[in-house]
Amino acid sequence: MIGIQVISHGELSQGIVHSLQMIIGETQQMAFDTLAENEEVDSFRQKILNQSRKLDRGHGVLVFVDMFGATPYNCAYYNSKFFAAIHYQIIAGFNLPLVIEAIMQREQLSLPQLVAHLRQTAIDTIVFQDNHE
Repeated sequence: MIGIQVISHGELSQGIVHSLQMIIGETQQMAFDTLAENEEVDSFRQKILNQSRKLDRGHGVLVFVDMFGATPYNCAYYNSKFFAAIHYQIIAGFNLPLVIEAIMQREQLSLPQLVAHLRQTAIDTIVFQDNHE
């Protein structure tokens, strides 16, 4: 099973994981990490690396980060050098439906297949409703 790691500034990742568990129940091989306001970058990077290593049990880890180019992304990207590309993938920008879909599909797909599937799914998880039609 692919490990799922959700990383964010503040408590966003914790909230996503807790909301997910309200909807689909307890999940295995999933964790969240939060970047505290004054947390040192090197210790944060090491913390999320340790978590990624725990989550990868042979099928890889999918890392969701809140924003492209920000500290959680930069730390996850730096950590990618410690994994084979087929065992470590990052998705920058996430929402609850996308993370739920990852959980629901992670046993049926390889990590590269899961990322490809989520790329398409992401298009469908945000809807702009025009009430003027």
